Amino acid sequence: MIKNLALIVLMTVSGYVFAGAGSGNGTITELHMNGDGTRVRIRFSEPIANPDGCEKAEFYMRELDDSNSSSRFVAALLSAYTAEKTINLWISGCTTGAYWGGTRPKLVEIFLR
Repeated sequence: MIKNLALIVLMTVSGYVFAGAGSGNGTITELHMNGDGTRVRIRFSEPIANPDGCEKAEFYMRELDDSNSSSRFVAALLSAYTAEKTINLWISGCTTGAYWGGTRPKLVEIFLR
């Protein structure tokens, strides 16, 4: 009984650890940041991955805060966009807010190529 329970817990937790998907290699075709700097959205040259079934999936989003990590993340996106660099993105989860009519695939990491 305890072994079965442990196996169920392990399988549930491992599902969260490996949730998400890569975007494939591509370029940022559009970058938009809202006026108060609380979110950034990008359109991507490759089809949009939506591994967690967000309500809408025409672009990727990242919700931002006043932290240095948010600033560095935006700087990396802006650098990749202006240099037209090939990148790969890691997408996991959905935005907490429903923007432009629904939750969106959440941009978690950027890999510059």
